[in-house]
Amino acid sequence: MVSQSIWIGIIIAVFFVGVGVSYAIFSSTFDPNSMKFANQENVMNKVSHFEIPYEDQERAQKFYQEVFGWEITKFSDEGYYLAFTTKSDPNTMMPSEPGAINGGLLKRDSTAKNPLLVIDVPNIDDHIKKIEDAGGELIMPKVSVGDSGFFARVTDTEGNVIAIWQQLKQ
Repeated sequence: MVSQSIWIGIIIAVFFVGVGVSYAIFSSTFDPNSMKFANQENVMNKVSHFEIPYEDQERAQKFYQEVFGWEITKFSDEGYYLAFTTKSDPNTMMPSEPGAINGGLLKRDSTAKNPLLVIDVPNIDDHIKKIEDAGGELIMPKVSVGDSGFFARVTDTEGNVIAIWQQLKQ
């Protein structure tokens, strides 16, 4: 019988061999000079928010608060809860830390089966058209979120559901 420490050693060795092979493949095929954003001329829409569906709101809230230390706050009577993952401006609810994002927890439905990323766009109608022209599909029409902005859910060409957001006021 093989001892537990030998098995652990084998597992660690296999892990590091895998990491080494992955690095070798990546470093031999990746050319940083080919990156289009090297000249900063391309405008890129940024991921600004995430949403995680729940079946049981109290259970999900407890999980994310206890495991990650997030602050979960009820936002609407429709079952939407804000998830603060970092210190945020109390007036705008936007993260104070550059590059950080907050998110939300929402009741699972046919358009929100899995966690999704929310991408900022300057004009939601233009982007819905761009998405459809590129082979994506609108699955939840544009909705107004108070006087904050517009929101829609779409699928990409691979069937992944993503959301787009147009901010109205800063």
